[in-house]
Amino acid sequence: RNREENGYAKSEALNEVEDFIVVNFYRFVSVGDPAAEIAKHLSFLKDLNIRGRIYLNEEGINAQVSTVGRLKTYWHMLNG
Repeated sequence: RNREENGYAKSEALNEVEDFIVVNFYRFVSVGDPAAEIAKHLSFLKDLNIRGRIYLNEEGINAQVSTVGRLKTYWHMLNG
């Protein structure tokens, strides 16, 4: 069934063709202050249009994210 039949509004973005990237990763690393690290990630990601789930605790990070062309910016922040 199409989106109109399901009651979903059709987005103009669905009509645009863009490169869409999905990445899953995990890294075991000691995180001293998970709350501060979470705040840092939220602040950094809020304007990048990166969507998904990021689990972060004192044992490391596990993420499933998707974006249109902005992943390198996030990757550099993670490895910087």
